[in-house]
Amino acid sequence: MMHRSSRRPRRASNILPVLLLAASFQGSDAAAAGLRRIDEAWLLPAAMAAEAIGSDARTTAGGTWVRFGHAQLFGVASLPAHSSAIGARHHGMACEAGWDALGGDAFRDDCGRVRVRAGRSVALGIEASLRRVRPGPGSALTRADIDLTIGWQGAAGRLGTCDLRLAVPVAAGGAGALAREPHRRLEIALGGRQCAVALAWSAGADGSPSASWEALCGLGAGLGVLWRADGPSGAVGGGVVWQRGPFRLRTSHLAHPDLGLTHRLEVALGMVQVSPW
Repeated sequence: MMHRSSRRPRRASNILPVLLLAASFQGSDAAAAGLRRIDEAWLLPAAMAAEAIGSDARTTAGGTWVRFGHAQLFGVASLPAHSSAIGARHHGMACEAGWDALGGDAFRDDCGRVRVRAGRSVALGIEASLRRVRPGPGSALTRADIDLTIGWQGAAGRLGTCDLRLAVPVAAGGAGALAREPHRRLEIALGGRQCAVALAWSAGADGSPSASWEALCGLGAGLGVLWRADGPSGAVGGGVVWQRGPFRLRTSHLAHPDLGLTHRLEVALGMVQVSPW
């Protein structure tokens, strides 16, 4: 009897994140479930992060890359997260297509995304996503979103390079009560040799704003340490990034105030340091 009762709290703690994820698709409290997408664990553009750790790619015309990510939200076995993406850049034109999957039998959330960006100091882009959620037994809900992105990059004196981005929703569609996840509307990043910092303002499903930040300190030999705070979820933590030639590894270890710790890992191969994202 003692053995059975000791296992009940663990089962309850494991099912709570699943229930929150299943409920948050309605948008009433989408941030309660924490960061869903593996990409959301990092804010700094790849090129700026590469410069901070000593792998500057500003003189490179372009190249191709692939990325693969894995996580287990809040350490719950029934909430695995996977991501994959392939991208390319040629001079001022860049594009990337990716796919994210979260959950299993009790809850499933899939999202495909395509983004295109053209320009150098001033850039315009389009980001389109298609999301499909199955919150439980029965039919799934879908939602599509298209954003127009505007970017500017230039020198910021002693602060190094400044990267400013604005995302404007232009179209949305879907069935049922599937609301949009919290998404970044305005981002600004400053960086140079050995350090970089990024600030982002997000809009929730109800339009309420929140701020997030990330800081990176380069330690040399292609290694850097990250600190991160996410406004929509309240998660805080750190991570590392290491790049050697065509290989980049980055990790994220963020603690949600209610649901606990999530470890994320992403591996990239190719010229990912030329990616504008």
